[in-house]
Amino acid sequence: MDLVCPSCQRRLTIDDQHAGKVVKCPMCGSMLQAPALLKPPAALAAPPASPLPPAPPAAAAPPPPPPPSAPAAPPAPAVAPASPAAASAPMSSLPPPPAEPATVPAAASPAPPPVAEPLPALPPAAPPVLDAPEIIPEPAQASIARKGEYQRSLRLHLRPDVIEWIAPGCAVAILLLSLFAWYYREDYALNLWELAFTARGYSIYTFYTVVFMFLAFPIAVVALCLEKRWIPVPDGLQPYWRWRSLVVGGLIGLPFIFFLGDYIDFQFLPFGTQATIAMKLAFRLHAAAVVACGLQFWLEQRDAANLPLPRLTIRW
Repeated sequence: MDLVCPSCQRRLTIDDQHAGKVVKCPMCGSMLQAPALLKPPAALAAPPASPLPPAPPAAAAPPPPPPPSAPAAPPAPAVAPASPAAASAPMSSLPPPPAEPATVPAAASPAPPPVAEPLPALPPAAPPVLDAPEIIPEPAQASIARKGEYQRSLRLHLRPDVIEWIAPGCAVAILLLSLFAWYYREDYALNLWELAFTARGYSIYTFYTVVFMFLAFPIAVVALCLEKRWIPVPDGLQPYWRWRSLVVGGLIGLPFIFFLGDYIDFQFLPFGTQATIAMKLAFRLHAAAVVACGLQFWLEQRDAANLPLPRLTIRW
């Protein structure tokens, strides 16, 4: 027997033994009443039995919506009531029931393309950290003892506030040493002033004493007082103040050139004539004053160019 489900409009084929019963649609699961088959003529003479009331359809879940891709089957033609002639015909003369159509599964709708799940956001990569050189404080450097390395170090800085004292200090020390004997012979000894202004002296010491004691020494002391702001700097010296170390060094270095030549000659004098300790100390102090003026001028130029102070590191 062929039926059409009123819910899903699908064509169904059921056995004849289920005619007149409530059956369940295998497609959508809804309950429907199967029509009863016509009885043979012998059975027509008997009073028809009252049909049993159909059982109420069981509650079923709402049918799922049909897939959009499967077209709905055309509704089957309604079964017309059989004529009295057909009812009186024997069962053998009835046409055989149509073959049960093969159940063709509904075409599955194409599956939607898989949606790629977004990956979790990764934290931003940290910038690469370059290996910075290890900075060891100076007190800790002395405590580090490694094989094949220096164990102690000493760092010296050239400080302008210390170097500016060297030239005036050396000039004052030379002034004090000038009162002691510089030139010694078996019968007499001469100090700087006697070498410069007596008949036994030399003209080179006259020039040395005049330039150094009466010109370079006062200017070096006054320049220190101006540097320490003990004396206010005159307005007329402001344009030339940056060259103060060079001027003082030139005035100290000029007499040192003559002193150097005479000091070398003293090393070749005959036995019995020699330079004293005071003269040798004065020579070394004068050389230190010249070097200090040169260093002070160099540091002033570096400070004007915003450069760091030079330093000296000694390791052992």
